[in-house]
Amino acid sequence: QELTFSLSPSRPPFHSPYALKRTLEKKKKGTQLPTNLEDLQEILGRRFVAKRNPDFCCRTLSLPWGQVFITFYQSLSDTKIIQDSIISPLTNLVTPDTLFTSEQLKDNLTNIHVIHDVTSIENAIERILEGKTYLQIEGYPWGIALDTRKDEGRSIELPQTEISIPGPHDAFVED
Repeated sequence: QELTFSLSPSRPPFHSPYALKRTLEKKKKGTQLPTNLEDLQEILGRRFVAKRNPDFCCRTLSLPWGQVFITFYQSLSDTKIIQDSIISPLTNLVTPDTLFTSEQLKDNLTNIHVIHDVTSIENAIERILEGKTYLQIEGYPWGIALDTRKDEGRSIELPQTEISIPGPHDAFVED
């Protein structure tokens, strides 16, 4: 189907010799997550420069039923939520008889309401940068991202002291 248009009524319509087609670029699937936690830790450590970045945390928990890898940014995540809503339920989890599914793992982490499935390295990196905590179990090609973001601090407001000083009256308070 050819599209025609005219810039003004006095000009004849323009006929494009090329058909205008809009194609949607297929999403790249991304790099599959490694099932070995040491490989995953190395990949994420290189990406986030973990040796020089004290804010980036990687932890491997050895539980009776397997090893669990947890990573997050300390400044973006609430460590109390991670401890109470992720680590504590995982340590109390009874040894599974069969392989986990992501749905079974989500069912055991009932205090976290926003959980995303992660199947690629790129998706894991994106979720970590959003302030989510990434969790993966050794031997599984998938992980989950859990919303453990901190509540935002105080906003900019009028200063409570030194009100009579001339100039802007915005105040920043660090938590």
